[in-house]
Amino acid sequence: MLDIEAETQDLREKGIMFDEFDLPELKTVNGIATGVGGDKSAWFKDTEGGNILALHQMGK
Repeated sequence: MLDIEAETQDLREKGIMFDEFDLPELKTVNGIATGVGGDKSAWFKDTEGGNILALHQMGK
């Protein structure tokens, strides 16, 4: 199972910057949004094409 906190930290150490959101329906803390049921997601852009990629961890 993905440990999103560990994965985002590892990617940050490699220079990846995660998107931050502060919207009524979506708020991130340290780049990670937690949804209903405990699902967690984090978004970032790839360094070459600017594509938006995501990490997602299912809640328990």
